[in-house]
Amino acid sequence: MDNAGKLFTKSKSSAVRLLVFTTIIVSTGTSARPYIVGADISWVLEDESRGATYWDDGEQKDIFELLKEYGLNFIRIRTFVDPCAPGGYASRGSECWCDLEHTVEIGKRIKDADMGFLLDFHMSDTWASIGEQHVPSAWANDNDEQMRQHAYEYTKLNIQTLIDSGARPDMVQVGNEINSKMSGVSISNPDRFAALINAGVKGVRDVDSTIKIVMQHGRPRPDGDFMSWYNAIKDRVDYDFIGGSTYGTTNNGNDWREMFGNVVRDGTPVMSLEYTANRTALINTVMNELPNRMGLGTFAWEPIRYDKPMFDRDGNKYTPNARLDELASFARKFDATLPGFVQTDPVPVEHGRRNELRELQYNPSTFAVNIGSADKEFSLDLFLIDGSKVFSRVFRAGNGECSVTLPLYRMKNGTYLLKISAKDHAEIRQITILK
Repeated sequence: MDNAGKLFTKSKSSAVRLLVFTTIIVSTGTSARPYIVGADISWVLEDESRGATYWDDGEQKDIFELLKEYGLNFIRIRTFVDPCAPGGYASRGSECWCDLEHTVEIGKRIKDADMGFLLDFHMSDTWASIGEQHVPSAWANDNDEQMRQHAYEYTKLNIQTLIDSGARPDMVQVGNEINSKMSGVSISNPDRFAALINAGVKGVRDVDSTIKIVMQHGRPRPDGDFMSWYNAIKDRVDYDFIGGSTYGTTNNGNDWREMFGNVVRDGTPVMSLEYTANRTALINTVMNELPNRMGLGTFAWEPIRYDKPMFDRDGNKYTPNARLDELASFARKFDATLPGFVQTDPVPVEHGRRNELRELQYNPSTFAVNIGSADKEFSLDLFLIDGSKVFSRVFRAGNGECSVTLPLYRMKNGTYLLKISAKDHAEIRQITILK
């Protein structure tokens, strides 16, 4: 018996079921690819309440329909804890914009348009950014345990309400540009900082563990302390992706290539969560060129009306201009399609399915595992065909899918054995890597 055969031989008492080998071809070609061409348009409901209309070729259109026709496939929306609280986002007006009710409204429109939905929890009553991370008023007198409970209950309620309303987010941020703080809690105590973030993440995971979690840094550059932030959270915080705001660059994007490249080498996909039209070509090129398609895509920040807008305005009439044409050209160039984790027509998870392994479309090094609700965790081990182990990790499991990212960047072409184990059940698959 060869080494691989010895490695996977088990006694009958262990009740391990070995399945038929399946070959999955992983390609890193340059043809059509899953890629996010996104935008944050959180102001849209406010603008529409003041009469904003959107036109193209002389025809009035719904903004989501219009953006989709230009190749956009993902929408990011911000939400606040209590925007009508004193000092909150809506304190100067009568409408609680960016609260749960408005988030449900816009989320349903996103899903009706068959687009991906990224929900950005600012974890504050108003804008959270690099230098502004205020405690929500309802949490102001909390001790650490109480604040974590509030964060958990808040995200859980929001996610459950959105799902029940037919507006399930595909991806969630817990915190916006959390370089140094979130909800007033400083990264100077990284364990305390991470515990609060993880409480919010747990609120999401406990409702739907298949929703992807992304962490955002506001300045992914060497002079923005990105690596110290990343090193503080990477072994403490529960997340799937890392994102950044890519407004400024000191060296034509090489700072983004370096910082995001460090994350990619750890096997984590990355994306730009905010940029403006003067960076469209550069940031989309950087993301597309990251190894193994680990650059998942980009989100233009408020392209309808902010700074260098992708729309021209005549009173309340908004019309696409050459900047939106430029973004559309990248959607066509990449033949961008929705990532595989997006549910445009959600199907309830079928409980009781055991260890179903399938390739996710959005990244050729990432796979989804469906494990029955009785299993609390599972292990994934990757071996060379001779039995040598090249990768091993334990994951938390539950209902639905759990994303698994293989270290493709350090794997050579060839055949590997992938073993998934949960309790008394195991599955082995043969994988062929072709770069």
